[in-house]
Amino acid sequence: MDFKNYLESFAFKELQKSYEEAKNKHNQEATEWWNNLTEKEREDAFYMVCKKLHEGDVEKNGSYRYVLYEVFGFDMGMYGIGMECGYMDIHNLIGNGKMIHDISKADKLDITLPGDIEKSYDNKHLSCKLNYQNGKSTIEVKISDDT
Repeated sequence: MDFKNYLESFAFKELQKSYEEAKNKHNQEATEWWNNLTEKEREDAFYMVCKKLHEGDVEKNGSYRYVLYEVFGFDMGMYGIGMECGYMDIHNLIGNGKMIHDISKADKLDITLPGDIEKSYDNKHLSCKLNYQNGKSTIEVKISDDT
């Protein structure tokens, strides 16, 4: 059986159904666990998760796997669960946000335009604003030399 036929097979549909049921059961159990915690236990859980995310994603700039396995001490079984709960999205957003932050703090901005026209701006007198409007695929960069 080729892969396309397998994806349309009864066996694969049953596998998908079992996966969805297991995912929903895990979500329900985790939600019940959370709801049964005391306020202090929820605060402590929140604190430790945020602390570990900060350590792995911000301080160490670790990969998704690094944070799961080295910082949290999980095994490979948490890879998919981390994706299901949205951690991979959070991880990537933190990394992209750090990159944009670092770019905004650069000492110098070098621009090369078509025709090999080059311009450099010293960031000591430079104001650079990035503007992205949700739903539009344009990033606007406004540069003004405040000297």
